[in-house]
Amino acid sequence: EKIIQAGGAPRIRSKKLTEPGSLAALSTIRLVDLTPELVTEWAKVEVVTRPTRARLALRLLRAFLNWCSRHSAYKAIVTGNAAQSRGARESLGKAKVKHDVLRSLYVCSSLQPLPGLARHVGSGKLKNLSNQVNFYNGILRTLLSTREIEKSEA
Repeated sequence: EKIIQAGGAPRIRSKKLTEPGSLAALSTIRLVDLTPELVTEWAKVEVVTRPTRARLALRLLRAFLNWCSRHSAYKAIVTGNAAQSRGARESLGKAKVKHDVLRSLYVCSSLQPLPGLARHVGSGKLKNLSNQVNFYNGILRTLLSTREIEKSEA
């Protein structure tokens, strides 16, 4: 719903106005007039400000046009899937890996089980959670150390 909203409406929790969604620019165009060239131009404009949302919008548009082509009422309107153009895909590019995520996944040691909880039923679950946290922290430390070694060798 937000991806196609026109924008300009007052926000609920702020004095600012809402911004138009990624597909708002294409919502005024009739399905018959939607061409691969038009979608490619839209993608080139959207990738500058919000590439991730634009890739999602392209996937949603492609799914919608596929749905239209399978239903007899809309089949005549949608002659081809304009969102499957190679130019639009290439202009949006591929998603890039975030390298700062691993460091934020470290979980603090406060999740260690408390010795006083041994009498409670939930202490087994807490201990299991603590073991899983320690396991994943070990994996993350290993990944980070090998990454730092690779950086120093380069």
